[in-house]
Amino acid sequence: THDAWLLCAMSMSVACATVLRGPERFVAAYARASRRAPLAVAFGTCYAKGSAADVVTQMYEGTEWGDLNWKRNITFALFSGAYLGIGQHFVYNVWFQRWLGAGSDWITVGKKVVADSFIHTPLMYLPLYFVHKAVCEGKSPVAGLRRYAKEGPETLVAYWRMWPAFHAVNFAFTPIECRIGAIAGFSFLWLMVLSFLSHRGGVEAVSLPTEVDLASALGAQQTAAC
Repeated sequence: THDAWLLCAMSMSVACATVLRGPERFVAAYARASRRAPLAVAFGTCYAKGSAADVVTQMYEGTEWGDLNWKRNITFALFSGAYLGIGQHFVYNVWFQRWLGAGSDWITVGKKVVADSFIHTPLMYLPLYFVHKAVCEGKSPVAGLRRYAKEGPETLVAYWRMWPAFHAVNFAFTPIECRIGAIAGFSFLWLMVLSFLSHRGGVEAVSLPTEVDLASALGAQQTAAC
């Protein structure tokens, strides 16, 4: 049932958060790996998270395991690994540190939260997401931007309801080498929301010739590091 899958999704989100808090040995090993190979760790973490989130979302939408849309899943996971992993490593751990300060005081944290909410997310993250999705569906980048112009406000409201408070805590208390991992755990829930919102038009879209090869049944869509 939908309630069962919702409970499953919530349980997995809690599990991700638990893993990121402990055990201490796992966190220490993850931090060491992230310091040695930050881009590889960021990509792998967010690719796995994005794939798992979309699987849960599709099953919550009513898709059986044997009918899962793996092309949609891989597309979503690649975006998650490439941008939410590698891209946001540069945004949060490099550029924000360089331009807004490396401190954890609340003034510095506040500047980073504002920059993420009103510059990074509406002007970089979400436009790239919608362009990437459109291109993978055989459409033009302009079509993706047009869809963002239409659906962006709703998606941004969903983002603002979840992320500013989390980022405030993450920037203030999480070691930089674990920041993308912490985001990945929390964004498991956000990515399911994003996947659901972005694929809402899937049933109608499947009749389009450019999308028949992409998916046998595009579900409805909605989507968040370390």
